Amino acid sequence: MIRLITPFLALIALFSATAGASSQAPGTVLWQFPAGDDIFGAPVLDSTGNVYFGSMNGKLYCLDSGGSLLWSYAAGAPLRGTPTLDNRGYLYISDQRAWVHKLRTTDGSRVWRVSLPGALHSDPRPAISPDRSLVFVGSVDNAQEGRLWALSTADGSVQWTGQVVQWPLTGMFDRFERNDILISPNGNVVAMGWDAGSLVTFRMDGTEVWSLPSALNNYPSNFVLDPQGRVFGFSYWGFRAFDSGGNSLWDRYEFLYAGSDALAVGPDDLIFAAYGGRVRGLDRDNGNVLWSQPFPFGAIQVLYEPVRSTLYAVGTDYQQHEIMALNRFGAIQWSVAWPGFANRTPVATEDGSVLYIADLDGVLYAISTGPPPPGLDLSAGLLIRGLPSDLTVQAAIAGETVHYLYSLQGTGSGPCPGQLGGLCLDILKPIHVAGSADADANGKAVLRVSVPATAPLIDVHLQAVAIRGSGGAFSAKSNTVTTPIY
Repeated sequence: MIRLITPFLALIALFSATAGASSQAPGTVLWQFPAGDDIFGAPVLDSTGNVYFGSMNGKLYCLDSGGSLLWSYAAGAPLRGTPTLDNRGYLYISDQRAWVHKLRTTDGSRVWRVSLPGALHSDPRPAISPDRSLVFVGSVDNAQEGRLWALSTADGSVQWTGQVVQWPLTGMFDRFERNDILISPNGNVVAMGWDAGSLVTFRMDGTEVWSLPSALNNYPSNFVLDPQGRVFGFSYWGFRAFDSGGNSLWDRYEFLYAGSDALAVGPDDLIFAAYGGRVRGLDRDNGNVLWSQPFPFGAIQVLYEPVRSTLYAVGTDYQQHEIMALNRFGAIQWSVAWPGFANRTPVATEDGSVLYIADLDGVLYAISTGPPPPGLDLSAGLLIRGLPSDLTVQAAIAGETVHYLYSLQGTGSGPCPGQLGGLCLDILKPIHVAGSADADANGKAVLRVSVPATAPLIDVHLQAVAIRGSGGAFSAKSNTVTTPIY
């Protein structure tokens, strides 16, 4: 699509090292690791590419990016949930006997282990407070069902507890089961019950901010938060959205089944949802369906991967299993059968080249997403004084923003801006910004520029870039184009 000239962000971020992308065909199984028992939770990755996951055999595993076992930890009880990393070298996971474990990621040694008093088991993925002083876990069953526990990360001591609202139909408390505990952008902790889909939000000191009994009705799928702190959730009774204060924004009553991880926040104002045998892209502001793609599976887990701007849908039933990759506009990029049965969403490597998917039957799979995207292909129309001209880029990722730069000094070894993750330009300083444009569904981005009537009759040296990945770590650049002004 064509976009008018917009300012380019200042080039200030630091360089991040990139991981090698897989050159295998998309959907290729790179390796698999048998855990020996069911894997209900999702795997997680650290910054070095190591992968962690728990199994119902009571062991937590740490593998390197090649699938080799680095260490395992025996929890002493089945591990049904998903671990959480604090990015400081520690991992937290809760087991089915309501013990919470803190481990060192270097070797799997235990820092502490505490039991949640009176609870029978704990299931959701824990969450870490922004200052990393608290870890939040939820308990299920017995007298403690529906209770959120805030534990000190230093020693596991209980700092406070909070109760989810009562389920009006029975007077029982709504259980924290399956659904992850999340930290909102404003620093509050948000949790959702499973029986009735009740939502509750607490400040870091344990003060309840707001609660909604039966916000999502019976047995919801996951819930997600967007960068504005809005809450989106889906259940058997429909799809609902709330603002960061718990006020209803919109709802869609679908009465359709969804998997455990049926929602994913996309770029801009998109949210992706998989239910009723279809994958959909919706507008987060109003819930309008922008596109819908058939995917005839009962349970579909979804993941949006931002580096390649790809939505992955993992479809599962008892007869067949399939992975489908779509761009943000809902167009299928590739699909392939795979041998597993996914209970939770996959996780992608930092560069988006590999998916890790846990098979419910006890195998972790590393699956290639295919070669990295090609470089940008830049072309330019004639630059004639007083007239408009189009700068066109092909082979961008659908929906990504392409930035157009120019130099009046020539081509060669140019600067390496931090915002591009250290990627070095091929035009010389000083660098000027012509504008930016979004790529359409076919990867084409067009910037229309106006050449001033008084422009000097000189050569202009052009190059386009796309910022990809955290800190620009996987950014891309185009060829250079040198063209005169006529």
